[in-house]
Amino acid sequence: MTRPQTIAQRYELSGPPLRGSMGEVYRAYDLSLDREVAVKVVRADLADGDQHTELVRRFRREARLLARMRHPGTPAVFDTGEDDGRPFLVMEYVDGATLRNLIDEVQPVPRDWVVYVIAQICAVLARAHELSLVHRDLRPDNVLLCADGTVKVVDFGLAIVTDSSSTHLTPPGVVTGDWRYRAPECDLGMVSSRTDLYAVGRILEELLEETPADDILWELAGELTQDHPQGRPKDATDVLARLTPLLRRPSPLPGFVTATAPEGYAEITTTLAGGASRRGQTGHLEWTAAEVRRMRAAAAEHAEHGRPARAIDLLRSILDDRHASGDALMDVRRDLANLQVEAGETGEAVRACDDALAVMAHQLPADHPAVLSLRLKLARLHACSGDITTAASLYAAVAKDLDGQASTRSERATATRELAIIQAGAGDRVGAEAVLTELLADLRDAAHVDGEQVFATVDALMLVRAPVRRYGPPARGARG
Repeated sequence: MTRPQTIAQRYELSGPPLRGSMGEVYRAYDLSLDREVAVKVVRADLADGDQHTELVRRFRREARLLARMRHPGTPAVFDTGEDDGRPFLVMEYVDGATLRNLIDEVQPVPRDWVVYVIAQICAVLARAHELSLVHRDLRPDNVLLCADGTVKVVDFGLAIVTDSSSTHLTPPGVVTGDWRYRAPECDLGMVSSRTDLYAVGRILEELLEETPADDILWELAGELTQDHPQGRPKDATDVLARLTPLLRRPSPLPGFVTATAPEGYAEITTTLAGGASRRGQTGHLEWTAAEVRRMRAAAAEHAEHGRPARAIDLLRSILDDRHASGDALMDVRRDLANLQVEAGETGEAVRACDDALAVMAHQLPADHPAVLSLRLKLARLHACSGDITTAASLYAAVAKDLDGQASTRSERATATRELAIIQAGAGDRVGAEAVLTELLADLRDAAHVDGEQVFATVDALMLVRAPVRRYGPPARGARG
C-alpha cells in the first residue's frame, strides 16, 4: 500500500491537485490539529531554474498578503513554510457550491441573491486591492456559496501582486484566466484593480440572465464591462456603496443555502484598519545620527527576513517622535516609502511616496536616482490602482525631466515605454505605437545600445500592434 504524501511531516495530501499558474492546491488533512485543510505548493516544474528565486519571493509575498487580509470572504491562512525546497501555504478548506452551479441550476437567480453575492465579492476585492492583490481569474467557478450563506472568493492561483518595481507586461501571445472574464487591457499586459471589476461585471451579467432589461443592475454591469479601465467605476468600494442601498437579507436558497437568514459581511469590510492603530509604541529616544542609522539598519534587516510590518513600525517610531531631527527624516521617509511599496498596501504606499518626495524635493534635484526611483514607483502605484490619468501625468513628467540626459537614458526609456502602454490601454494604440517606434529608434541610435531596453520596447510594440480582441458577453450573459 502506498503511503500518502505529506508536507512538512504534518499535512497529509489526498487526491489530485488543482493546478494553477504558480502552484498546485491539494485537499489535505492536518495530522496535528485533526482537521481538513487546503495546501498550496509551488509547482514542481517551477521549483528549479533561473526564475526560482523570484518565484519564491512572489509566492511568499502573496502568502503574506493573503494572511493579512483576514477577511470572512477568503479562506483563512493557517501556516506557511518550505518542504524539500518547495514553499507551501496552508489554508482553510472551503466546502460550497460554485456560482457556476447556481447559474446553471437556478434561473432566474433571485434578485436579492444577485445583489447579495456581487456585494460580497466587492467587499472581498476592496480588501484585496487595498493590499495591492489583484485576483486576475475571477469567474463563477472561483466564487463559492456556502451552506451558511457565506460567499468565498477562492483560487488566487493567478493572482498578481501589483508591484511598483515595474509595470507588468505579459509576453505577446501569453494569456491568463478565462477569456470570457478577462478585461481587454490584459492583452496589453496591463493589470490593475479595475481588471477585477471587469470580471465582476461579466459575472453580474450571467446572474442577471433572465432579469428584465430595464433593471438598474444592467446599467451597473454595463459600466463594469467598459472596454477601457478608466470608464469603469473607480474601485470595488465605489461599487459596494452603490449596491448597499439595494441589499436585502435574502430568503433561503434550497439546495445551496440552508441558513434561514444569511448575513452578509459587506457592511463591515469597507472600513480597513488604519495605520495608526498598528504602529508600535516606543518611548522617547535621543535621535542622534548614529541612532537613526542603527534603526534604519535594523529595519532593513527585518525587511530582508520577510518582516516588512516590523520594519515599518521601527521607521514610524522615528517619524512619530517630535524630537527627531529634521535632518534625519529624508532618508527615513525614503526607506519607509520603499518598504510600504514592498509591503503592498497601496493607499499607505502612495501617501508614503508623496511624503518622501515632498521632503526630498527640498534637498535633491528631480533627476537624482533616489528621487527618480520613487517618482517611477509612485506612477506605477497609480497605474496599478487604476488611476490612469494621474499615472500618465507622472510618467510624462519623469520622461520630460530626463529628456536629453544620456546618464539617465535607461530610466527615461522605462518611463516612456510604460507611459505608452497606459496610453494604449486607454484606447490610443496608434499614439502609443508612434511613441514606442520613436523610442526604439532613439535606443538603437545611442552610442551604447542598451539591449535590455531595446528588447523590452520591442515586446511592448508587439503588444500594442496585436489585433484588438472584441469581447462579447459570456455565453449565458445575453439578456433574455
